Amino acid sequence: MSESVEPSIVIYRGATGIVTNVTDSSGIIEVQDQASPGSYESRKVEFTSAVFYRDGSLCLKELSEVLGRGDAVALDYMVGSNGSREEVRCDLVWQGMRPHGVLQQSPEEFGQHLQIQSPVHHGGPSYDDFQREIQEAGLCITEDVNPRRRRNNRSPSFIHAASSEASPTSSSGSIHGDHGLPNGVCGGNSLGSNGMFMSGISDVVLRRLAKIVAEELHALQQNDRATKSAVRDASTQTAERLVRPVP
Repeated sequence: MSESVEPSIVIYRGATGIVTNVTDSSGIIEVQDQASPGSYESRKVEFTSAVFYRDGSLCLKELSEVLGRGDAVALDYMVGSNGSREEVRCDLVWQGMRPHGVLQQSPEEFGQHLQIQSPVHHGGPSYDDFQREIQEAGLCITEDVNPRRRRNNRSPSFIHAASSEASPTSSSGSIHGDHGLPNGVCGGNSLGSNGMFMSGISDVVLRRLAKIVAEELHALQQNDRATKSAVRDASTQTAERLVRPVP
């Protein structure tokens, strides 16, 4: 007899993924779910143009005009199982600044749809744990963001550590959380520091830091430009992020 699957709902907020297919009105994102500590499984998440935002605003253009295969995006989604079938719900996908006030289906409503009553779990490590790792490591990141670059011509971010003695412990995995890195939180050495990665810093922490901070830097740069020049169409700006490689 096959082992039964317990009903459950798992929430992933601020996850990152890669666009693998896109049409005018819908697309598919590949994400890496944390099945268990240190273990990941690939998942396909479908979304529509009605839930895609850029720099905080709903994108009114056709998806095929603004997204392509291989593009990095952020998303909120839920995975629910009633024991016999599994369903994925995605109500928010974005690039750049995270939008505020977007209506999303609640876990309770999702559970009613699946006809289950089960505890709700949050996938991935907490943001508070990750922020503590950043502060202990004393990291600083900078990225060469140029919106005029071609979509597939991305430059890597350079990460510097304040001290090689800092060696935070970290569980493997991508960060899941809807918080942005607070403005001004940037420790460590200046850009003149030698070395991209210090041996005392966990590569996992560096990758997780890059994914969150690259988006925040891009959003800050866009806000600064808006105060110095004419307002630009938000739909023409593309956020660039480092994400966990999809096998």
